[in-house]
Amino acid sequence: MKSSNYFDDIHYFNFINNKPKELSFLENLMTLLNQSKTYALENPLDYISIYNRLLAIKKHFPSTNFLNDLMILKRFSEHNFIRKEVVTYRIFIHCNTHELEYYLINNNFTDAIKKLNAIEKEISKTKLDIESYHIIYFNYIHSITLIFVGDFRKALKFNNQILNNFEFSARPQVYFRAKVLSVILHFELKNMSLVSSMAKQILRENTFRNILIPLEIKILNSLIKISNSLLISPKEVNSIFEKIELFIVDIKTESNNSINSLIENYEKWIISKIKRKLVCEIFK
Repeated sequence: MKSSNYFDDIHYFNFINNKPKELSFLENLMTLLNQSKTYALENPLDYISIYNRLLAIKKHFPSTNFLNDLMILKRFSEHNFIRKEVVTYRIFIHCNTHELEYYLINNNFTDAIKKLNAIEKEISKTKLDIESYHIIYFNYIHSITLIFVGDFRKALKFNNQILNNFEFSARPQVYFRAKVLSVILHFELKNMSLVSSMAKQILRENTFRNILIPLEIKILNSLIKISNSLLISPKEVNSIFEKIELFIVDIKTESNNSINSLIENYEKWIISKIKRKLVCEIFK
């Protein structure tokens, strides 16, 4: 079977949101490409792009070989390429983004923190020359990981790198959600006046951007309500977060619990507010 046939099937299963089938055809395609002695070396960026798509799906499935697949892509950078620096940077971003997400999905915060430290050490030594599209999501996942382990100030630093160094057009969906993360972070840091003003601004902007899902709108409206209530009790705050959690349960029921990291991450944070603990202290 030609690779073009695999691409057609992969795009089809992606369109109908059948992730198991999409993953199966991606794995078959990678087997086909790896059998070629020249494809990967002559088309390294295409090869990395396909492998990146494979990892993006595979990390959500119970699997003992995800980290092995990740290592294969890391080792690919050891080959000699005409644009070796571009290849190396792209593999660095993709592998570290997927590995962090894999640890978050599996609530492995010990390894997530180790990975964060390794990443920060590496990026302090070099300036990553890679498309903003990839850097934005990389910083977004970095920020979420730091939120989950309770390092809110550092999370705000990485999140602000998205908002201050890039344009909305570079990756609209993630850029706009970085604004939502800013509200959550200022809520954690008790900057209530900023919480209210920023959340209202995001909701106004969303009327013409139309990016946020209903859950995000509910979270922002709830944070506005809490931040504007000077005498609100802890019990009342808990009640607000409990209503959001019920809303999430309804969403997941309607979607038949299909894969959605966005909702899963919000839910973990909401539960941490209800239990008044860090995400990493609850999910182990």
